[in-house]
Amino acid sequence: MNQRNRVVHTTAGTPVSRRRHSAAWCAYLCVPAAAVLICMSAWADDAETTRQVWELTKQARTLANEGRLEEAEGRLLQARALMPEWLDIYAHLGYVYELQGRREDALHAYAQILHQRPSHQYAAEHLQALFYEGPFPRRLAPRDLELSPVRFVCDRCILSEADATVVAGIAYTDDLLFHEDMERGGPPVEIEVPAAGGREKAILNRSSYGFTMPPEGSEFTLRFILSYPSKLISNSQSDYRRVAPRLTHLMLRAYCYFATYLGKTPPVDGPVNTYLLENGPPGAETYSQSLYFYAAETPRTAIEWARQIGHEYGHLVLPAVAPAGGYLKPEMYASGLMGERLFIQWLADEAEMATGSAWPAQPAREALDHLLGDGGVFDAAGYLATSVYPDIDAWYAAGPDSAYIGGTGEESMRYWIGMMLWIQSAFGRRGLRETMDAATGPSAPEFLYAFKVIMRKRAAAGAISIAAGSLNIETSKLTAQPAQGPMGWADVALQPHDSAVYAAYIPEGNWRLRTTPACPGLSLTFDGKGPLPIEAEGGVALGDVVEGWHSIEIGSTEATTPLQSIELAVAPEI
Repeated sequence: MNQRNRVVHTTAGTPVSRRRHSAAWCAYLCVPAAAVLICMSAWADDAETTRQVWELTKQARTLANEGRLEEAEGRLLQARALMPEWLDIYAHLGYVYELQGRREDALHAYAQILHQRPSHQYAAEHLQALFYEGPFPRRLAPRDLELSPVRFVCDRCILSEADATVVAGIAYTDDLLFHEDMERGGPPVEIEVPAAGGREKAILNRSSYGFTMPPEGSEFTLRFILSYPSKLISNSQSDYRRVAPRLTHLMLRAYCYFATYLGKTPPVDGPVNTYLLENGPPGAETYSQSLYFYAAETPRTAIEWARQIGHEYGHLVLPAVAPAGGYLKPEMYASGLMGERLFIQWLADEAEMATGSAWPAQPAREALDHLLGDGGVFDAAGYLATSVYPDIDAWYAAGPDSAYIGGTGEESMRYWIGMMLWIQSAFGRRGLRETMDAATGPSAPEFLYAFKVIMRKRAAAGAISIAAGSLNIETSKLTAQPAQGPMGWADVALQPHDSAVYAAYIPEGNWRLRTTPACPGLSLTFDGKGPLPIEAEGGVALGDVVEGWHSIEIGSTEATTPLQSIELAVAPEI
């Protein structure tokens, strides 16, 4: 993750302004027929094929001039099928696509030419215009990105999927780009500042553009447009050209995580508009499906930027969890705090996967330190210790099915967040996603009920597996304190006379319990009854269990024993 592949593209001379090149279309399309025919003859020996391609191209020009663009495209596609190596077909296609408003298709057509003939002036000029004029491209093929006159940074996002790792692509601009809505020589774009209640306006004239490409995908898709003021119009003469791409970078990772792990994407048609403003107090907000970061000139640490991004992105994509009327503190909905918790957990998890070093070992932490390329400390470990784990502890302390689940105060919001984080630590991201998907409404009790439904489904399938990292650290007795991993306690091990305590929602049935790995010398205390020996081969029978929350305590009497999971299986009927 800390290895960034910087793809740098520059144009000769100074950066080109975003202006139109309409005259060049006519100049190119009015090439004399004889010259075109000579060019075609050089490409093909088959006179009949050459004649057909020429005729189709001629018809396409006529149709395009008459405004019959779909028919013109059809003729050119027929010509391409007959002679795909003739580059001028792609120039004509690019022209027709631009007339149709299909800018990305036009860009790809011109790129087809430039990959084979880099000196093709017409294709180069028009490809450049598509980047610098009008709406920025919404889709880009990885190969075409190499031809961009705009400088991009390309990176990869490592994701865990079905017990394997996959790689998504991210790309974002790292260049001087005007806001796409600005006209050449026109004034900056003016927007209302939500934090000021419509009483203030901000002006913006620069933008950073961020793209993602899913694993096994074939093209990048624009996900974020981050707009900000240039140094020239900044109230404090601040230059945000360095911070803006870094924010875009973090938002792209957030997109990949939430889309892959929870199936949650922004509820917008197209990219999310995001603004870095000098107005307002330090902070951020989500308003009308856009993201706003205020007081841009106020210094922030990397973890603070990540926290704000995760928070506002959580409001954008996660369910707006709250009791009727909302929570009283610290804010109306729990989705923001939930978003930042998950985002920073998943950043740490990716650092672990990228380095092959268990979090929070130094290599994994250094991977995050270098994530934004500034060499500062990205204190995700500190955030986990002060925010994530205390929320899980608070849930354990109040107990499952606590009345807090339906309350309106801050402790109730934190209780719900702690429960959801515990679900992730016990059942992985899959369990968290299943619970979110099964909830039938936005109130916290509906998520608790959804979780119980998921447990019943797993019981019907015959087994429930609980990760060892979900233990209740306050009531467990461990000689060696486990590490705070990205999503749960890591390297849980029992020494003689140690015990690890877990909460489990177990549906009604005849159950048997075992541990992974299965080791001699382990015992079970179930709901305060025991200890019962856990046989290394067969585990221990629980008998008929009444549906509900139960306490599981695993003890050890022999040598140090690693503990990976608690396995509950429905006993076969005799």
